[in-house]
Parts: sequence; structure tokens; C-alpha cells
Amino acid sequence: MKRGLSILLSIGIVLLSWMTTPSSVYAESHTLNDGDHLNLATGVVTKADDSTETLTLSAGDTISVTSGAEVVITGTKADLYINCGAGTTLTLDSVVIINTSLASGAAPLKFNGSGNKLILEGESTLKSYALPYAGTYVIPAVDVTGSAALTIEGTGELIAVGGGGGLPRGAQELAAARTRMQEQSSSMAEISLR
Repeated sequence: MKRGLSILLSIGIVLLSWMTTPSSVYAESHTLNDGDHLNLATGVVTKADDSTETLTLSAGDTISVTSGAEVVITGTKADLYINCGAGTTLTLDSVVIINTSLASGAAPLKFNGSGNKLILEGESTLKSYALPYAGTYVIPAVDVTGSAALTIEGTGELIAVGGGGGLPRGAQELAAARTRMQEQSSSMAEISLR
């Protein structure tokens, strides 16, 4: 009887641990290459040769943009990360990514290395989520830190909201990019930092 109860209790603990494991543990990475166009709402990637592929995008998944690629992303999907390699040109065309506790711990959009360009078309919104901790803990909506560099162009608007309160990391880089754009052109992208 004790042995049977012990086995039943062990099975219950295993099942309970599966149920409480965050979905990000099961997250996948999807790669976009030069010339790809991704619709987040449908998961359809249109390739440079006009062929298509459908991605199954789930909470906590990462969309990796290869270094040097020019990629367009459109549509709305919650709880995703976009991670751009060096020398990436990324066009956000009316993109909305609002992360919740299912995708906490990183910025929805991150640029690595130098030579990156963000082109804004339409109105896009990126919002990160930070689990509440004691003290200051802010997750940026757009992460352009360290040695990363970013130029922002286009006629669209980006609303970038950092999770956890306060001004997101990378805000200084975005504000500086906006200032440079104001000096260079009268038709510029609108960037709102919250």
C-alpha cells in the first residue's frame, strides 16, 4: 500500500512539474534570411524567390534574422522575440508585439553588432514584460546595447514600451538616432519611448 501510494505521489509530482514549466522552456528559434517577408499573424514567410513557408509561432519563440539580411516583418503576435545579427536591415511594417509573462526576460527586438538599420513603416508597437522584482529591473522594448549600433529610417512610428517601469535600456540610443534623423531629414520616423 505504501509503495503504491509512493508511486502515485511520484507520478503526481512529475505531472505537476510539467504543468508549471514555463512555455519558454519549449520555445523554438525560427531563422529569417535575406529577402524574407514574415507575417506574424499567419506565420507565413514569403521568400525572395516567392516561395512560401509557414512557421508555427508560439509563446517565447525567437525569430533570428541572419547577419547582413534585409527582412520585412508585418502583423501582430504576442510573446515573441526578434534577434537581429550584425548588418541587418529590418523593416517593421505595422508590427505589434506585446510580451507578457510568457515571454519575459528579454527585449522583443534586439540588435547585435554594427551596421544595423531599422526601417519603420506604418505604426508599430513593441512592449516588453519584466517579472516584478525588488529594486529596479527594466527590460527594454528595443535592445541596442553594448557594441551594437542602429540607424533608424522610414516614415512610420514606433511605440517602444519597456517592461518593469522606467526608461528602457537602449532608450538613449533610440533618442540619439531620432535626433540624428531630425537633423538629416524632414520626413522621419516617429519614435515614442515610454
